[in-house]
Amino acid sequence: MRKALTALLTISIITINITLFSLSIPTSAASCDDVKIVFARGSGQELGEEESYTFRGNISKNIKLALPNLKYSFYELGSEPQDGYQYPAIDLNFISAIGTTVSGGSAFEFGESVNQGVNELKAFIKNISNNCPSTKYVLGGYSQGAMVMTKAMPDLNPNKVVYVANFGDPKLYLPEGEGLDPDACRGVNLSPYREYVPNCRTSAGYLGAKKPYLSSGWTGKVGLWCNDGDFICGAGFIAEEPFRTHVKYASDGHIKNAATIIGKKLIDTYPNYLTTSANEAKRAITGYGNRDVVFLLDATASMSNHMNKLSNYIYRIAEMVTKDGGRVALWVFGDLKDSDPYRMANFTSDIDLFKTRFHPNIVPRLGAGGDEPDSVYSAVLEVLNIMQWRKGATKSIILLTDHEPLSPDRDGTTLQDVIKRSLEIDPVNVYTLGMEAEVANYYNDLISGTDGEYYETLPDDLSKLSITGRPNINLALEQYRAKPGETVNYRITGDIDNIDHIDWDLDLDGNYDSRSVEPMISAQYSTIIYGFVKAKVSYQSGLESTVSAKVMISDMSETSPTIIINEVLTDGDSATVKYSLGPNSYGTLVSINDVPAGISYGETLYLSDLSDNSTLTLTPFSNNGALGNPTQVEIAIYGRGRAAQRDNSVAQESPSQNSLTEKINQLLSNLIIRTPNTGKR
Repeated sequence: MRKALTALLTISIITINITLFSLSIPTSAASCDDVKIVFARGSGQELGEEESYTFRGNISKNIKLALPNLKYSFYELGSEPQDGYQYPAIDLNFISAIGTTVSGGSAFEFGESVNQGVNELKAFIKNISNNCPSTKYVLGGYSQGAMVMTKAMPDLNPNKVVYVANFGDPKLYLPEGEGLDPDACRGVNLSPYREYVPNCRTSAGYLGAKKPYLSSGWTGKVGLWCNDGDFICGAGFIAEEPFRTHVKYASDGHIKNAATIIGKKLIDTYPNYLTTSANEAKRAITGYGNRDVVFLLDATASMSNHMNKLSNYIYRIAEMVTKDGGRVALWVFGDLKDSDPYRMANFTSDIDLFKTRFHPNIVPRLGAGGDEPDSVYSAVLEVLNIMQWRKGATKSIILLTDHEPLSPDRDGTTLQDVIKRSLEIDPVNVYTLGMEAEVANYYNDLISGTDGEYYETLPDDLSKLSITGRPNINLALEQYRAKPGETVNYRITGDIDNIDHIDWDLDLDGNYDSRSVEPMISAQYSTIIYGFVKAKVSYQSGLESTVSAKVMISDMSETSPTIIINEVLTDGDSATVKYSLGPNSYGTLVSINDVPAGISYGETLYLSDLSDNSTLTLTPFSNNGALGNPTQVEIAIYGRGRAAQRDNSVAQESPSQNSLTEKINQLLSNLIIRTPNTGKR
């Protein structure tokens, strides 16, 4: 159960007495599973929450589609004791109600929580293997649970593990992201386990780095997902909502994408269970659901003549997309003088809900229309800007109109504005459907600029339609940075089976100028240039998928955020820490004994109720969210618990013994400590 975001919050540790997904130890080979799928949840989560539910649900669906005779079961760490070990996924207990106290000993309890998870996992695998030596394992971990998986891997046999999927790992390590001019920003020397880490400057998680991240024998068996702006895994920082991207791995589709990779690994591991060819099985688990589709409908009166046909098309596509977990939305528009574009239905996977919002008599919704050009570009741009497009999903706008566009539009929006915004997002492909060729010709530039298509009619088999059938692909990064003369490597990830060829726009002018048969290509730029690289992957099936990313070639080097600790003063079980932020530093993340304690925007910290030999870690960040190298200081004093507060002044005296109300008011005005949306992780 998720908790609401609270600015100052004490998070209680709840003892979970309910056992979910418990498994008895097999007593004979006849009862052995081929695969055990094990998941470790994040800090403070209960059993069976969204990440765990999404992980097991998508893997189960893929097994049923591709390997229906495979015997498998799920186990979530913490469900029951294993040789006396039981993972508690302990809460971080960030701060108290007045914003200062972090529970004494939390760091050591946190470390013990991870160790309990490691030992439970090892005991679980040992106990199963004693009776079922042929059983293999699929592992997954989120946040603290990812730490459990990486810490356990050196003691596990990689030959018994099909795959490990880690999301938001606080101990992430990507050496290619280190330094002021990291290799990763040019797509060079990317770690083989870097599955989705769009921020090229990501090198270490908030709690440091596990070096090396992989032990011997694990290459090709581990994937890492770390959202841009997720400071827990070291991918920058969003000051206003620091945990926003850390809680998005299920809703953004990353866990679903991991399940697709796992499904393909299982197909390769158990070919004897296939009822079709391996390629057909892999196509089946790729599915049609990881898609975002917006129907953008001209709702002026002239469209009434087309609605019988268009309604049938809309229903068929919406049913195809949503049956496998994809999302559809509905917008209507008209002449700008009549009304702004209007959202009738937000993204939803519920086809029944969508049908309640869409019905054939939806037009005329916005005035009588007429012969004037419609405000198409304005409407498309608003949809691009407002909708919450998922990372890794194919993205489509289906434009349904019988009038020509106006460029610039009445509000000044141009065709180039729309194309640029489409490329920024991934891109979003714009399609036209059901209209006569004469109308479609009005939109040739929009269609080609966004790599969409025109369909006068729908095929009987919608899997042959690019909107619903094209595979999911990504570029390894969402933004590339290099200096003139440096080599940039562009690599496509995702569904790259059965590729015929790939067209590339390497000179960033919007036109395809190069072709390859491999999913990676290199380019060099002699001058400063900004734009978007894009690729169009053509498959042997005849389908095409597109992907784009921003490219910045510049002589200017960025200054990494820095911090210098100037003075540490101790007094009993309290300490005052004075430090200086560098010129590109906006604030600092504060942790004590490897437990996140908050965010400071000043240059003085007052710490009270410290435990023995506390380690204070300050990690500076810039105003665009880039993280600098952490700086640590040991504070050796005696006491119970610990606390953190900040002041914008250069120095701060010990707090006076004034009233509790005055203390709270002072803390609320001086302290900025953030907690996640759920109070967990």
